[in-house]
Amino acid sequence: MEQDRNLDEGIYLDGAATTPMCAQAAEALMGAPQGNCSSEHAAGIAAAEALEQARAQLIARAGWPGTGIFCSGGTEANHLGLRVKGDRKVIVLAADAHASIIAQKPMLEAQGYSVRSVAPGPDGFFTVDSLALDDSVLALALTSAHNLTGVVQPLTDICKRAHELGIHVHIDHVQGLCKISPDWSHVDSASISGHKVHGPKGIGMLLVKDAARHKPLLHGGHQEQGLRPGTTPVPLAVGFAAAADAWQEQDTSRLAALMRSLVSGLSLRGFRVIAPETSRVAIISAVTPGIPGRVLVRALSEQDIFISAGSACEAGSDVPGSALLASGVSAADALHAVRISLHRFSTEADVRTLLASLDLIVPALRQAYGAAVPDAEGPTSDGDTS
Repeated sequence: MEQDRNLDEGIYLDGAATTPMCAQAAEALMGAPQGNCSSEHAAGIAAAEALEQARAQLIARAGWPGTGIFCSGGTEANHLGLRVKGDRKVIVLAADAHASIIAQKPMLEAQGYSVRSVAPGPDGFFTVDSLALDDSVLALALTSAHNLTGVVQPLTDICKRAHELGIHVHIDHVQGLCKISPDWSHVDSASISGHKVHGPKGIGMLLVKDAARHKPLLHGGHQEQGLRPGTTPVPLAVGFAAAADAWQEQDTSRLAALMRSLVSGLSLRGFRVIAPETSRVAIISAVTPGIPGRVLVRALSEQDIFISAGSACEAGSDVPGSALLASGVSAADALHAVRISLHRFSTEADVRTLLASLDLIVPALRQAYGAAVPDAEGPTSDGDTS
């Protein structure tokens, strides 16, 4: 598979943090019109046409029954998604959501909103009952596919109930784009990001059904229906659309098979995978008792194998990740967890090499940290785990 990346000197298994840009995206970006899409001359018109084509491609790829507002990425889209007009003063957030949602709580409270953070059940799922929605709620924010555990959230019943109560439903779809196809019938807005699907960094989109219901974060221009002032980066948008179009259904199917092999191999080696094996995208977090996650990440990095100890947005801290804690994971397990996330260019050889390296590294680390060897759970799925 063709790719344009500076990650190919090792085995890159941190696709939930970012993905290497694909050749299709790089080519489209470099060939995109360079004019300002707000200009009225021919160069501006060409840029505007390219922008609208990219917008249409992304909306179609997401299966979204509305329009889209280009912005800088998933974080900005998640902020715009919760900037909703209305008289109600309660906002409900998934406690295990990405930091770009959870970190809005103090800001929203300073604006006079009452913000409730609701934790998922032990299986990682929310239910209509657990969210305890009522007609005082202005907005609800959930995640389609979790950035740490890969859990695919069952959204249909929850979103339908929220709409019956007149609640604005926002979905963080950053990790789900190209991988799952949610029922958008009762969803009002959703966030997507280019660099999670082998597109360029610095570009994302807020999928919306009624742009007039949202309030801008910034002011000073009419671009993107007045919700995102500033010159829209047409080359980035075109590259994003090309990357999304390049992702094929067989890529998703192939990654699902690789994940089954990975989960089985980790279980045989004493790792405990967080969240159920079923209903996940190509992301897992797994615990190896007694070995700090950051230590294992560094040890693998020395072997040119790249995974993470959690979300890149919370990296560099010895404090357990808030999203894992909110998911019901103990503080000890959260500190001993690593995240492995595949992407479109991940291969069976990558998984085999990772598992073989763990066979060498983990026993030495367990000895160094005085960790007992846990009982292997045995294979949990089909696949070669050698």
